[in-house]
Amino acid sequence: MKAVIEGKADIGTVADYPIAMEALKGRKISVIATIARQSRTHSIVALKQYNISSPKDLADKNIGVSLGTNGHFILDSFLLYHKVPEGRVRLVDLTADGMAEALKKGQIQAAILWGPPLARLIRQLGDKAVVFDGDEQQIYTQTWNLVATDEYIRKNPEDVKRVLRALSTACAFIKEHGEESLAIATKYSEMEPGAARETWQRVKLALSLNPLLIENLENEARWAVKKELTSGGQIPNFLDYISFNGLESVAPGEVTIIH
Repeated sequence: MKAVIEGKADIGTVADYPIAMEALKGRKISVIATIARQSRTHSIVALKQYNISSPKDLADKNIGVSLGTNGHFILDSFLLYHKVPEGRVRLVDLTADGMAEALKKGQIQAAILWGPPLARLIRQLGDKAVVFDGDEQQIYTQTWNLVATDEYIRKNPEDVKRVLRALSTACAFIKEHGEESLAIATKYSEMEPGAARETWQRVKLALSLNPLLIENLENEARWAVKKELTSGGQIPNFLDYISFNGLESVAPGEVTIIH
């Protein structure tokens, strides 16, 4: 996202949360297409020694989180879903790398992480930890999206379509050759094969412009305004942040947002 805004990249890939944050700042960026949907991106790791065995046991505990990030939004959504009152937990602002040390020192009893830091922490703690999926599918499904500036899209409509056609071909190959695609992804990501397969199973790779994108953006923007993470209190009309022309030309059946 940063590279696109600064003009260092023509098109970028980004989750929905940064799009909502940039829209609240009035940035002139647009989503060209969603390229993947993924559930269970974040998990909450808690220590059993503090009598934590269910989400409701997180009440009155210190939870490590990087404040103002997607993880913070997911944690709040998770606690709301499981009816843990906001005032009954204490959030401790930490980097992902600092959470393992804080758990070891007893400064926090749980932490929300994702990606390699999450995998490392789970391996370190072993059976001392209980793990909850922070973004269970019924709570939140993250989208990954292609974005570009409005100016680039306006000046380069054919380039946008070529990128979308190439990705459509790639998605078709993945659907038809799942194991071969997984092997390629594992090689280039340099992930441990087991972790790569687990991640692969949680991701749906497909081009779309689906109402889920609008729902996520609106929820994230409302949350950011409530948390006073932005100077503006106006929720944008996110239809203004989607460029429909490219995908409507390449795969019109995948555009299901009413506009």
